[in-house]
Amino acid sequence: MSAFALSSLTSLATAFALTAGPVAPVSVAATVETPVVYDDEAGGSADADDPAVWVDPENPGRSIVIGTLKEAGLDVYGLDGRRLQHIAAPQAPHEDAKAGRFNNVDIVYGFDLDGEPTDLALVSDRGRDRVRAFAIDPAAVAAGKPPLKDVTAPDVTPVFAAD
Repeated sequence: MSAFALSSLTSLATAFALTAGPVAPVSVAATVETPVVYDDEAGGSADADDPAVWVDPENPGRSIVIGTLKEAGLDVYGLDGRRLQHIAAPQAPHEDAKAGRFNNVDIVYGFDLDGEPTDLALVSDRGRDRVRAFAIDPAAVAAGKPPLKDVTAPDVTPVFAAD
């Protein structure tokens, strides 16, 4: 069982500040924690891992945390720790193929998507050998609704394997 712990950005900045001399250890305590994530009943792994923070450029208080759950997909949380969205990892397309396994997530700001600047959450899918792209909808974040939409091209080529 795992959860994402959210600390204040000020505490993190203090903990990792660059100085000219030795730095004394700094304790950073989580002020908010997401609900615990358990392995699913079908035997899949729900390992809360590798979060990224999308900072809302208009209102940083509306930022979100996007975290991978390996075979269980992605979870999206508000800064209050409440889950806003769950996206399941893709199923295997046939019995000889692997199911999705989301491993890392990162944020790209202002990507040109169909002529519109769009913030994206990019997710490595090691199971299906792809990088998946999810558009972040700031209006949905503001309304407390699911903010991610899969915009991955259907014909995206494999990125990790030669074949």
